Amino acid sequence: MLRISSSIEILKLNSISRLNPCLSRDFWSALGESKSLRVLDLSNSGDLNSKTEDLGRAIAFNAKRKGVLSYVNLTGTISNTINSLYFGMIIS
Repeated sequence: MLRISSSIEILKLNSISRLNPCLSRDFWSALGESKSLRVLDLSNSGDLNSKTEDLGRAIAFNAKRKGVLSYVNLTGTISNTINSLYFGMIIS
């Protein structure tokens, strides 16, 4: 299982060609469990349309588990799938 170190507050993964489609469920789970990560920048690193529910779920779990994620840059990654992101955020 992938873990995001508790000392990492800013994760800049922007402008890395074709990175986003390769992000695994382990990455999204680690994002949801991270208590220290404040900034996530995935901008211009490829298409996230097929991962929007995973992203939404990770953001929701991060908030539920009292994480501090407050800024997510998705510029150039999602088109016309904001509903999937929203539905991913519906957790129990």
